[in-house]
Amino acid sequence: MIGIGLSSDRLRALAFEHGRIIWCAQTAFGPDISLLDALTELTSSWPLRKWCWRHGRRNKVAIAIGPTMSHFRLLRGLPPMNHALRLPVVQESASRFFPVDHGSLVVTGIQEVDETSAWASAIPAELIAEIKRACAALKWRCEAIVPTLALLPSCSADEELQWVDGPMFVRVLRTKLGIQSIERRRRSTTEQPVICDSAAVLAPLETLGQGAWGFADAFGAATVRRDQPFVLRIKGTDRDQSPIPTWRFSAACVSLVALTALTLVAPGLAARRSRIIDQRALDRISASARRAHAEEEELSWVTQSLRELNSFRQERERPIGLLTALTQSLGDSSAIAALRSDSVGGVIVVLGPYAANAVTVLERIPGISSPEIEGPIVRELVGNQELERAAIRFQYSRSSTAQSPTGR
Repeated sequence: MIGIGLSSDRLRALAFEHGRIIWCAQTAFGPDISLLDALTELTSSWPLRKWCWRHGRRNKVAIAIGPTMSHFRLLRGLPPMNHALRLPVVQESASRFFPVDHGSLVVTGIQEVDETSAWASAIPAELIAEIKRACAALKWRCEAIVPTLALLPSCSADEELQWVDGPMFVRVLRTKLGIQSIERRRRSTTEQPVICDSAAVLAPLETLGQGAWGFADAFGAATVRRDQPFVLRIKGTDRDQSPIPTWRFSAACVSLVALTALTLVAPGLAARRSRIIDQRALDRISASARRAHAEEEELSWVTQSLRELNSFRQERERPIGLLTALTQSLGDSSAIAALRSDSVGGVIVVLGPYAANAVTVLERIPGISSPEIEGPIVRELVGNQELERAAIRFQYSRSSTAQSPTGR
């Protein structure tokens, strides 16, 4: 940031960067010298173009206006009102609070002390317009304009500060809470010049050696804070009056081309990405379907095998169950001579005193249906006892599929 201190007889400037002063200069100024000529002369020894090219920005300047060309005073008897409304009220009645020789005043800021008093600053509108024209001619960007008296407390730790601006001598008393009082006095032409200095200037100003306090206005302008209540912020001072830099125009064109290309290509890229995601999802679903189909076939084969095993088990249990039931139902004097069985039914040959009774026994056995004697009943002599031999045909009932003759 470049800070410029403007007084009635002097013009001071310094460049402040990264916490140190890298350049300073001063030149004479007066009513017969235009502000533009003085600024041109002041910066003739400074490589502005090289410095601004290295930092990639235009010249940003802040200007401090000395007490002979600005007003800074404590206003008393203000009506109690909201802080946001107090500045417009003071601006409308600037001629009542500040002495006006000619032209109008611009109130730069106001800082309340209590409900009825406040510190206020004002600068002639004609001087502000001249500063804007000079900065536009030099292609500078004027960021702020502020009275010098509002900046002095930020440049020294002393409680009493003195400042000389041409014929005017100013004494500023301040406390930790802020400025307490300001005393102005005009020096006569026969009075000896007053040498002002401060023993507690800030470290960056100490590097200037003897006479460093004389650059306090320029240093205060270069380091002015954004929350300083007395700063007049200049918006668009030279942005509309100077041409756009070529590099900025080129960067804007490149950004526009890139944005247009991205706008045209983005839908295609999004569609391609969506297609890839959908294809991957379909592949996963297909793989899952193939695994499910294979598992289904395997389960069908296992089910069929289990059914065959169950059928085989039931077929084996039928004759065994039949023999068990007949053995339990026939008396001790009867015996089974032969048994032939298939999946439909079978033939059993019974040998006993009364072979025909076996038909009744077979009817009572679960799973057996339609028992009948096949062929004649033959009498045989076995030992000393005469027995009957009969062949009985039977069929398996349908219920035997679910339950075997043994009842299982």
